[in-house]
Amino acid sequence: MWLLGSPSLGGSHKVSDLLLEDEQLSRQLGTALRPAGRLLLPLAAAPSPDQLASLRLWVDSTAGVDVADCWEDALQQPGGFVAVTVFKQPEGPRRTLSSVSNVPGSVGTRLLLSNEHVNLWDFHVPSLVSCELHEHLHPYVFFNRTGCKTRGLNEELQPTGPVTSFFACEFRCVEVNEKEKHVHAFQNPGKADVKQYIIEFVA
Repeated sequence: MWLLGSPSLGGSHKVSDLLLEDEQLSRQLGTALRPAGRLLLPLAAAPSPDQLASLRLWVDSTAGVDVADCWEDALQQPGGFVAVTVFKQPEGPRRTLSSVSNVPGSVGTRLLLSNEHVNLWDFHVPSLVSCELHEHLHPYVFFNRTGCKTRGLNEELQPTGPVTSFFACEFRCVEVNEKEKHVHAFQNPGKADVKQYIIEFVA
């Protein structure tokens, strides 16, 4: 993940400038990593069901998609947006993770997007509330839209460590493998709601 937009421009970024920077950074990676597409995610709030019908969250090279126009729409979102590049998996053996969980809880609050590469969730946990127990079957990133605090819970819903504080726009990457279960929940002990995007990499 990389940041786009020269600090010298302040809030005067143009789509053409952002796309040029994005292209230059992609070129530095060479041909080993091939972008499958990009997620353009509003920061102020997760899209409502009505907005999902008109706002393109996933942008790729599909025929008929005006990439610059999609970025322009994202740039107009109040509070800005974050662009996440999702790369295709390198050639080789595929992961053999289970696709079905015996844990009834959901990974997120609301599924915003699902395709062959990612599942994108809105995750909202109010202050002083715990999320439901759930299992992660895929590697994932959680991206905090706002600052928040969490405390992990194990399968017995008992605390597993100290309270962790996150800044707005802070993210974590979590690897998932077939050798161990990834079942957990967490408490929100803070005064602010937890507002995250969960991006599962399903390919």
